[in-house]
Amino acid sequence: MDLVSLLFEDAAVLHRVPFDPEAVGGSLRPDRLPEAVTDGWLKSVESLSLNTAGADYILEQARLLGLPTRMARSDLHVVKAHQKVLELPGTGGQLAHHLVSGQKDLTLQDNVVVACGSWQELTLAGVVALELGAPHSDFAARAEAADLKNADHPLRQRSFDFVVGLHPDKGGLFHVEDQLAIWFPTAKVLLV
Repeated sequence: MDLVSLLFEDAAVLHRVPFDPEAVGGSLRPDRLPEAVTDGWLKSVESLSLNTAGADYILEQARLLGLPTRMARSDLHVVKAHQKVLELPGTGGQLAHHLVSGQKDLTLQDNVVVACGSWQELTLAGVVALELGAPHSDFAARAEAADLKNADHPLRQRSFDFVVGLHPDKGGLFHVEDQLAIWFPTAKVLLV
């Protein structure tokens, strides 16, 4: 247990999210894990396959965190290097991963803000940062769907070229694209 706690503490120096329990909501506490769990983790490390495609890895992590994974990523527009994207709460950075992983001139920090409504979403956003080699996870912001209704919310004060999220038919939290267009008047809204 001490070794796992130390690994999390060391990793949190560069990547607070997902390794600092306080940064993701305190739900995962390595110091409280049963010894059998930590022993299992350490024994399984040598048998892990490290050549899984990035998209498959992120999809599996989303499943493990109980997040929706059915979305039409191919319906997303190509984002240019000067454009900004807001990913709505509900997907934890999966759409950002799709957008950024296919383009060399985009980065999470420069082009994307991922609004995270739960510790699971925030954790996945941190995993996305690690998978893409991002220097940190400051592109992820804690914001629940209800927070975005507030005109004074910091994300509502920013300008975005695209607002992307999960379609309501697939479990998305926003049911009216017109309302999102009013909240983010400079953005093209895409629910996939």
